[in-house]
Amino acid sequence: MYFFRFVISFVVVCSLLLGKSSNAQKYNFRQYSLEEGLSQSQVFDIEPDDMGNMWIATYGGGITVYNGIHSWYYSVEENLPGYSVLSLHNDGKGKMWIGTNMGLAAYNGDSIIRFDGKNGLRVPIWEIDQSSDGVIWLAGNNGLWFYKNDSLQLFKHDSLKSTQIYNLFIDSSDRMWLFTSDERLVMYDGKNIHKNLIDETLIVNTVFEDHKNQIWLGLNQGLMNYSDNQKLYTKADGLSDNHVLDIEQDNNMRLWIGTDIGGVNVFDGKNFMTIWDQQGIGFNRVNKLYEDNNHNLWIGTDGAGVSIFSGFTFQQISFANGGVNNFVMAVIAEKDEQWFGTDGMGLARRKNGKIKIFNTEDGLASNSINAICKGLDDTLWIATNYGLCSFDGANFKTYTIHDGLPENYTMSLLLASDSTLYIGTYGSGAAKYKNGKIEDITEELKLEDDIIWNIYEDRRGSIYFTTGDGYVKHGTKTKRHTTDNGLIDNGVGSIVEDSKGVLWVGTDNGISRFDGKKYRNYQMKDGLCSNIIYLLTIDKDDNLIVGTEKGINRIQYDESGNFTQVKYYGKKEGFFGIECNSNAVDIDENGKIWIGTVEGVTIFDPKEENTCINPPKSYITKIKLYYNEVNWKQYTDSVIPWIKLPHELELQFNQNNLTFEFIGIDYIIPENVQYKYRLKGIEEEWSPPTSSNYVRYTNIPPGDYEFQVIASNHYGIWNKKPTGFLFVINAPFWKTIWFYTLIALAVITGIFFYIRFRTRKLKKAKDTLALMVKERTFEVLKQKDEIEQKNIRLEEAYKDITDSLRYARRIQEAMLPPVEKISKYFSDLFILYKPKDIVSGDFYWYFKHNKTQYLAAVDCTGHGVPAGFLSMVGSNLLSQITESKDNITPSEILTSLDQEIIRFLHQKGDGDSSDGMDMALCSIDHNNILTFAGAMRPLYKISNQELTVYKGTKVSIGGAQRFEKVYVDNEIPYKEGDMIYIFSDGYQDQMGGEFGKKMMIKRFKKVLLEVADKTHEEQHKKLDDYFQNWKQNEEQIDDILVIGFRM
Repeated sequence: MYFFRFVISFVVVCSLLLGKSSNAQKYNFRQYSLEEGLSQSQVFDIEPDDMGNMWIATYGGGITVYNGIHSWYYSVEENLPGYSVLSLHNDGKGKMWIGTNMGLAAYNGDSIIRFDGKNGLRVPIWEIDQSSDGVIWLAGNNGLWFYKNDSLQLFKHDSLKSTQIYNLFIDSSDRMWLFTSDERLVMYDGKNIHKNLIDETLIVNTVFEDHKNQIWLGLNQGLMNYSDNQKLYTKADGLSDNHVLDIEQDNNMRLWIGTDIGGVNVFDGKNFMTIWDQQGIGFNRVNKLYEDNNHNLWIGTDGAGVSIFSGFTFQQISFANGGVNNFVMAVIAEKDEQWFGTDGMGLARRKNGKIKIFNTEDGLASNSINAICKGLDDTLWIATNYGLCSFDGANFKTYTIHDGLPENYTMSLLLASDSTLYIGTYGSGAAKYKNGKIEDITEELKLEDDIIWNIYEDRRGSIYFTTGDGYVKHGTKTKRHTTDNGLIDNGVGSIVEDSKGVLWVGTDNGISRFDGKKYRNYQMKDGLCSNIIYLLTIDKDDNLIVGTEKGINRIQYDESGNFTQVKYYGKKEGFFGIECNSNAVDIDENGKIWIGTVEGVTIFDPKEENTCINPPKSYITKIKLYYNEVNWKQYTDSVIPWIKLPHELELQFNQNNLTFEFIGIDYIIPENVQYKYRLKGIEEEWSPPTSSNYVRYTNIPPGDYEFQVIASNHYGIWNKKPTGFLFVINAPFWKTIWFYTLIALAVITGIFFYIRFRTRKLKKAKDTLALMVKERTFEVLKQKDEIEQKNIRLEEAYKDITDSLRYARRIQEAMLPPVEKISKYFSDLFILYKPKDIVSGDFYWYFKHNKTQYLAAVDCTGHGVPAGFLSMVGSNLLSQITESKDNITPSEILTSLDQEIIRFLHQKGDGDSSDGMDMALCSIDHNNILTFAGAMRPLYKISNQELTVYKGTKVSIGGAQRFEKVYVDNEIPYKEGDMIYIFSDGYQDQMGGEFGKKMMIKRFKKVLLEVADKTHEEQHKKLDDYFQNWKQNEEQIDDILVIGFRM
């Protein structure tokens, strides 16, 4: 096959000289040529290796290996026999066989081995294939050769005289098909050579076996189905060029035929379709076709490198070359013809692949078209910037304001089921046309915005008009829907009904779903590629198609409107137009979706979408040590072929900084491959997905490890089994078992001799000690009697002190006001009072003077006896001060108390006592006004589960006078049922919890919020329980006082 290509590769073929007519249709191809890293643009063969890398044979550029991201090369410098590589074959056993213009070579995963010396194979090797028994067969200029049992031998047969074998193919039955210089096409069945198989004038370039095991021949004279009575297909049957160079079959059973000057032909068994250079393949001479495991078709050309075809899911119709503006604003897609309205160049009709343009010269009112629709009589209605037009196939008729239109600038059209034509205008509302008459219906619709972007009819015959201020449903009655009804945004541009009768509304800020009762809204956070919705439609499978300025989404959803799958299609996926135009969409009878974009029309065929997708082939490409590349042969006995990583790698403790590079090979959209990795031995969880294909680990501790990586493709399909690499980092010698054992032995020996020495010394000391003990025994017995007498006296003194303290506590408790008394005036009141010692420095105080109630929570300096004494002084002074003046305010009480404490304790200067007290004091007068003043203590109010803090003055009562103290009254607003809390600092300062730390004010607030709606008994119990659970076994560090009451 390659002999004939090799000869004609010296001739430059220019497709522009062939007389081929321009075709405006483009398909989903990705180019891999010189700019992308290919070594040379003329491709002779394409073959994957076992890792998934694609090997590409070129004319004069050696071999390029490509993994979707990176490229690397093999040429004469790497031991290839020649620069031009004609054939490649992966034997599945670790060798890639390479046929060049100067002989045979093979790559074994480490280096290239040449077979061009003593065997006399320094000739072109046109084709390489493999029989089922693993024997490698070679077609060359000096006969048919085979490689078996590590030996290269010339095949000899009495019926095969030719020394020049140009084509070689082994079918599934192990029959070998050869095209020779003398016998022409022959077939070897393992025993006999069969000749005269076809007309001897026919030249065979390639042999192919399809999925039904039929044999096809690519000839200089056409395409032959050898198994079907040698049926020959030529240009007369639709083939673009009779010179067929290669054949492949895709997963849809279509044959792909590469030709010499006719591009690629696609044959579905009945018809041929041609794809030319400008439609995506780049060059019209196609030397090689190959379908990979994800059904991408690789097309090797003779001047444009490789074109990778990702299927017929998307096709693009561009009008630029035909003189028509690429902005397509309206679409009608029918079986035999399509109509497109453009922005600026008129109306386009596409029929049998050919496009005809109609513009103002033909009678069209304007070349800027906004909408089109077709009547039952095949009349075409066209909304333009200068009026409404009808077109009967021959003549245009224009309707304007003189014919009843409210505005010449028409935006949208709908031919309803009752044959009424509805017309939306830009700025003057809507009209309808029926029985030859146009009627303005703007007032009838009660529109708030007069720009009608779209008109839609549901299955019940209701008509919807979308505007910048919601949409109007017009039926038996008219109703406007806006954000007040639940729409996500008032800027409504499109609307569609699904098979269940649910409405989907596209807006400037997302999509709204209306089931007849309520709206549900969706935005980018739900998977949309954009919130700006240009068009909506429902496909044949009841999926929602969403068009935006960033591409399209295809959305599957359940009966409740939950998105079960959201697919995005942009330029990488094949949606060339990217930016959709408003409501420019139609679905033909085959389910193809025609979408008008700023780059022409994109055809989306969901049936052609590739659903058989395999995850990427993943492997580790490189391991670096301290950021540097390493020849791992210096660290291990052998390396793993192909990836060249070391077997059983062991590193020293200071060789613990490693960088792992990896690749997930996927040729659909390589740049969208994602990775997750982990270093087992340190990490059990996978890393978050990332597009980065390397990771660094520093300061890895000694141990056994396995680095693992998995990859996912564009569709989110992950490897089920990770790729791994095992290695060991040895511990330093001082952390090894043998070193620990040696140290242990040394320590044990040392201990043994030390014990012997100590034993001797202790025996001597024992004798001396025995004598001393005898002498001291008498003295100790005497001292024992004296100590026992002192202990008796101490116990008696301790009992007297304790009894005094208990008596002091009874006095202190007697001074505290009864809770029952306070509860008469403060609703739902509780007091949590827990002294640290027998007597307490915290106390609560209540006083009623005239019609004002006073309640305080007081915390005296310190705790125990001094604080208890101060609390009794403070309680007495508070009552005296309050009684001394009518309507005295809390701040006045605090000021007077401060002065009295200073006087009582003789606190005059810096050297005097700083004893005093912190206090939260509140009053409720006859008008139920709640007033609060504090000295270092706040008041909390909880209303509707919201806690408000009212802070006191940041200065205590009493202490040496260093500055003028000012206490401030706060009038506390409240509602009936609000809870008020005043407290000392003992509760929140308590140590405890899981880590033995302070409770802190944040937890205290949380507890108050949790109990605020409970009764006073429940609040008291829950606060006490929480305190005990928090304290656990810790000692109580301060007195506890918490007062709460409900307003």
